[in-house]
Amino acid sequence: MSNSAPPALTSTQMRLLAEIAFTGVFYGLSTSSKDIFDYLQHNTNNPEVGVLGNALALISDGKYSVAARLIENGVLRNNPDSVDGQLFAALALKLAGQPSQAERLATRATADGADKVAMGFAKNLHSVSGVKSRPNY
Repeated sequence: MSNSAPPALTSTQMRLLAEIAFTGVFYGLSTSSKDIFDYLQHNTNNPEVGVLGNALALISDGKYSVAARLIENGVLRNNPDSVDGQLFAALALKLAGQPSQAERLATRATADGADKVAMGFAKNLHSVSGVKSRPNY
């Protein structure tokens, strides 16, 4: 038996796996979703998806500061201009009670004419509070 690498995923397969994992997070299945995000991080050419997914799972579990550190180390250290990384980090920081840092990141992420989704995300960051509002499953 050989120890060959898993076959490469197509972009459609990668997107489907990410959607399944993100759906799991929204339904309170963060632990199960972590396995998928870890796979995406370590076995695809877009590890950022796995890191951001794991960060979202941590945010969902109320571990805001841990999520912010994960994004800093796993995304922004290698790609400081990642709009998604900056916005996810801004969300984690805002929830962790660091609104000025969150605002700086959100402003930086959208400074160069980001797309409408990113602009909307940054704008709505003002209404985010540290109160856990996810339903109990």
